[in-house]
Amino acid sequence: MKKSLIVSGLMLLAVPSLFAQQNPAAANPILSPAPLANIGSQFNLSFDVGNAGTLDISGANEPQKMKFTISLGKCAPSVNGVVSATGTDALTGTALNYFDVTYDAAIKMYSFTQKANVPLGIVPNGMHNIIVHAQVTALSAPGNTDDIGANLNVQPNAAAAGASQPTDDDRVEIFTHTTGAPLPVVLNSFQAHGAGCSVALDWNTGKELQFDHFDIERGAGKSFIVVGRVKATGDNSRYSFTDKQAANGLNTYRLKMVDADGAATYSDIATAKADCGTAATIAVFPNPTSSSVQVSGIPAGATLRLMDITGRLLSETVANGSTERIDLSALPAALYHVQVIKDHTLIATAKVSKQ
Repeated sequence: MKKSLIVSGLMLLAVPSLFAQQNPAAANPILSPAPLANIGSQFNLSFDVGNAGTLDISGANEPQKMKFTISLGKCAPSVNGVVSATGTDALTGTALNYFDVTYDAAIKMYSFTQKANVPLGIVPNGMHNIIVHAQVTALSAPGNTDDIGANLNVQPNAAAAGASQPTDDDRVEIFTHTTGAPLPVVLNSFQAHGAGCSVALDWNTGKELQFDHFDIERGAGKSFIVVGRVKATGDNSRYSFTDKQAANGLNTYRLKMVDADGAATYSDIATAKADCGTAATIAVFPNPTSSSVQVSGIPAGATLRLMDITGRLLSETVANGSTERIDLSALPAALYHVQVIKDHTLIATAKVSKQ
């Protein structure tokens, strides 16, 4: 297969000093999904920005305001499949709570300035996500490998020289290349679920064209590490992977989707919590059943889900108490799974047989 998609990322991250300081930072450039075959294809550009230092950046005055830009290449902001004239309506993410933004359509550049007296804090809460919803406006020129995407550049702030704040650039970029050839794989969904001390991942595909494998990557600081690999099995396949070495707390995952000739694209991000201390025990009665079951032992505020054996969600409800009833009367005779979700973590599961 002709190599038509090449994704590249470059991180130049400021290294925190050993002494207390502020540290404007940018990290985790992600483009997902890779632009499709034609002009007008939709995709998202995601970055993390904020303060990776040990002191707050307060926003109280000019030396205390972080600034950065996002420059687009061969793409444009997009809202509902239409190029945006203002640009700002194509943005989402928690960073919008901390930064004012303008957009210059002539040069396709966003400029962000920290809001007055809105502190960025320090890591982990000092880093915030910004997403640009975009579409391809021109295909790659022959021989180019990185011209559709964007770069994020933290602007040097000379006025902060006396405020223990580094004045050198912190820059990340993410670009892809497309000549109009079809993608090797179409990813329909990608989800993560906490399962006690582990995290369970599941995803499914549509078309797979000369596609080879998935690398499962888990976020580690400002980068990702490979925690597993799953070989491709063909069109319309369902896949799963359990990360038994997940970190305690919130974990972030993405799929690196590798073509047979080595070209690769990345999935959207999926997150889930692993917590060895939250396991619960539930009781399901009667089991087997011909109509409904009563589930007891549910923690307050937990979500109750009914799944079929393929992992398809059949019903979901937030429990009002420690006991809830699930109606299976309209479902065919089969084996089903009851799941209890608390704080985005799967804390209990049980099998139910419908006769």
